[in-house]
Amino acid sequence: EKVSYYPSSREKNAAADIVREIDSATVFFAVVKGDSLTDMGARDGDILAFDSKIEPRDKDIIATLYKDEITIKVYRYIDGVEYFQTANSQFLPLSLPPFDEYKILGVAIKAIQNLRR
Repeated sequence: EKVSYYPSSREKNAAADIVREIDSATVFFAVVKGDSLTDMGARDGDILAFDSKIEPRDKDIIATLYKDEITIKVYRYIDGVEYFQTANSQFLPLSLPPFDEYKILGVAIKAIQNLRR
């Protein structure tokens, strides 16, 4: 099988698009800790890039400040109610009690995965 060691122009353009997308003052990174996002493909040690200028949509992965702790969850918006949910069927969704304070810090836009575990 023939293997190319140099990226094609298509691969170079795709890489440049990624760099342009994350080259912003509104982008930050966080490391996934634990197994609460495994059903969405994010595993312990993976790095997620978040953009703070994007408004979350239902089923987006978000970084949020909740109860003085930064956490990464799946944003759910169902019948006008916001929920933070894990992406692991072993955990229950976290409904947000009325008047609880939280701040959505950003929406995940890219993932860097560790391929060697």
